[in-house]
Amino acid sequence: MGHAHGRTKGGRLPISELQSTLGCAYLFITHDLAVVKEFADRTLVLQHGRIVEEGNSVDVCDRPRHEYTRHLVAAAPVPDPDLQRRRREQRSLQLSSGS
Repeated sequence: MGHAHGRTKGGRLPISELQSTLGCAYLFITHDLAVVKEFADRTLVLQHGRIVEEGNSVDVCDRPRHEYTRHLVAAAPVPDPDLQRRRREQRSLQLSSGS
C-alpha cells in the first residue's frame, strides 16, 4: 500500500493502525465490499434495512451465502480494466435476461 514508517504517502496513519493506537472502532457504510474486506473485521450486509448476512469480512466477501451479498461482491470494481469490462458485459447480459 506504499506505507513508509506506518504512514500513507499523504502522511496519514492507516485505519488499522489508528484503530489499534486509539483503541476505537469504526462503522463503514458502503456498497463496495472490496473496501470492507480490506478494513473491517466483521461485516453486516443489509438489504432494505434488514440484515441478510453477517460474519467475518473475509468469509462474507469470499463465500457470500445470500444472493444480495453475491450481487454486491460481483459489483465491486477490480483493478484489471479488461476483467472489469468483461464483468460489466456479463452483468448487462444477466440483467437483460432477468437473472
